[in-house]
Amino acid sequence: MSRVGGIGRLDPVADRYRSGYTYDANGNIQTVIRHDADGHPYDAITGASL
Repeated sequence: MSRVGGIGRLDPVADRYRSGYTYDANGNIQTVIRHDADGHPYDAITGASL
C-alpha cells in the first residue's frame, strides 16, 4: 500500500523529491536544497546565486 503526499506517507525513500528553503527576515530566499527520486541532493543554491 502506498499513499501520495502529506504527512505519514509510506515511501521507502525518505527524501524523495524533497525541497528545503531558508529565508531572511524580509522573506527573500537565502538557500535552496533539492533532492532527486533516490533522495540524493542534486541542487544547492546559496546567497549570491539567487
